[in-house]
Amino acid sequence: MEQHSAILVKVRDTGVGIPEDKLPHVFDRFFQASEGANGQQGSGIGLALTKEFVKLMGGEITARSRAGEGAEFVVSLPVRGDLRLTTDDLRSGRSENEQVSISHVEADVEHLTENTFVATALPMEVCEATTERDSDLPLLLLIEDNPDVMTYLKSCLSDSYRMVAAVNGQEGVELATKLVPDLVVTDVMMPVMDGYEVCRFLKNDERTSHIPVIMLTAKAGLESRLEGLELGADAYLAKPFHREELLVQIRNLLAVRRRLQRHYRSVAGIGGEHFPIKLTKPAAPVMTESEDYFVKKLRRVVDAHLDDYEFNVEGLCREIGLSHSHLHRKLTALTGCSATKFIRQIRLSKAKELLENPGLTITAVAFDTGFNDPGYFGRVFKQEFGMTPVEWRERMAGVEN
Repeated sequence: MEQHSAILVKVRDTGVGIPEDKLPHVFDRFFQASEGANGQQGSGIGLALTKEFVKLMGGEITARSRAGEGAEFVVSLPVRGDLRLTTDDLRSGRSENEQVSISHVEADVEHLTENTFVATALPMEVCEATTERDSDLPLLLLIEDNPDVMTYLKSCLSDSYRMVAAVNGQEGVELATKLVPDLVVTDVMMPVMDGYEVCRFLKNDERTSHIPVIMLTAKAGLESRLEGLELGADAYLAKPFHREELLVQIRNLLAVRRRLQRHYRSVAGIGGEHFPIKLTKPAAPVMTESEDYFVKKLRRVVDAHLDDYEFNVEGLCREIGLSHSHLHRKLTALTGCSATKFIRQIRLSKAKELLENPGLTITAVAFDTGFNDPGYFGRVFKQEFGMTPVEWRERMAGVEN
């Protein structure tokens, strides 16, 4: 029978131990055997993650304990290749090849650790890892002070989303206002600023009021849930939560935001027929007065400068009081249009109305809607509506007759 070498790692403590009836469950996610010596309870994720790491390396982990006598955890990791070492070999370093194998193992473990805990090890400004492949994925902001829970969240979401992370509420709102993410997942109990304060800030700031917020908490009582929902939270998950439950909530909230885009385009007076969205479920979005007001305010500003061909995004930003990046991100989230396209859509929408007046020439319509080049106006109009201004006017005249 072939002999397989293994590295054994034993960790033993002299604490209160683990009750025998709870020992089989210590590697289950979110399982909490008892409070620690300082009266605080863990998250129930650390041992579950450890087991996953050990399994990835083809090993096993076991636990032994008796109440009042401490606990011992044993990790067995297989030695791959031709590595066959005794204790004396390790001490003397007799085999160059074997030393290289050990260094590879150490490097792999170091690499795994660095990538796993990147959210808490790096400054908040550089937590987001963006590549060309995933640059179009929705951006999520995770606000969580527990490194184990943060790691678990990242493992749940890394395949489908880009992520940035903050370790307390204050860092979270700073990142939210700076980046304007597509969705926020926040813990409730955190230092500096808790999740309720985060939600209150985001929902009352014009730059971030549209962002869906999911709150996570171990406080599962009705009073706690109502407090979060009254502050504007879009979903409330009690710990322990299941990975699929979190993913479904995120997908649903992002789908609602996409459906809302048609509503806000209609509020802006630019219609939704030119921005087709394929829906798999009936739309049931919840419209908010603040977002309606914001879009209507943008429309009023553009209308006030409709015949000014020099009016552009910078001018709109000055009138609204938002930076270019904030306006672009919020407007894109609300309507699916960039700020430049939003202004152009309003101009073209108004042009359609004016073309119904036979007393206005095509050139007059172009100038009245902020196009100082009638030729360019004609090309843009056809690109948007599939026909020239003249063809549109003739079509409308035919319908009326």
